Amino acid sequence: MTPIPLRALMLGSLLATAPLAHAAPTAVPAEDAPLKLKALAVSGNAIVPTEELMAAIPFHTGDTVTRAEIAQGADDVGGVYKKHNVGAELGTRATYLGNTVKVTYVISNESAAPPPTKAQLIVDSVSITGNKQVPSDKLNAAIKLHAGAPVTNEDLSADVKAIQQVYKDADVGMSLQPDVTYPQPGHVVIVYKITEK
Repeated sequence: MTPIPLRALMLGSLLATAPLAHAAPTAVPAEDAPLKLKALAVSGNAIVPTEELMAAIPFHTGDTVTRAEIAQGADDVGGVYKKHNVGAELGTRATYLGNTVKVTYVISNESAAPPPTKAQLIVDSVSITGNKQVPSDKLNAAIKLHAGAPVTNEDLSADVKAIQQVYKDADVGMSLQPDVTYPQPGHVVIVYKITEK
């Protein structure tokens, strides 16, 4: 089975969502702020039917949602692609206006992308957020990826396991979601987002 390229990592167990893009100048609301969903769409999908993707999203136009639920909706869309064993990049575009939001999940299908090359992806930056009970210096010492380093799926998985081990050793519960974005071809920005329990 051909391994899924890093750009399609969001379809693996380490689901990542591109950061929200904002077309309106309205300030980004808090993650749990209630927002009226004015529009919901999926664009760019050429392989999986739109109806199937929309059916996987647990909310609809007119519902009240939060930024956290919008991110979960992206995970649900990614799950449909994973079920079909189709690699794809997934981004979320959200436009905020007051207490309303318009959401589009933007998909780039693997079949529409150029064939994978042997060129390495290079890390632009790596950061860790959300840690309060475990010091950042301990976490940074545990991970191997750093700016300027080449990166593979295996490297990213190793860093995730290393962070989880630091938390296990500290006897602190947590969940971890790597957020991998691609600011330009051949480059990645990695943010390890931690939620402590």
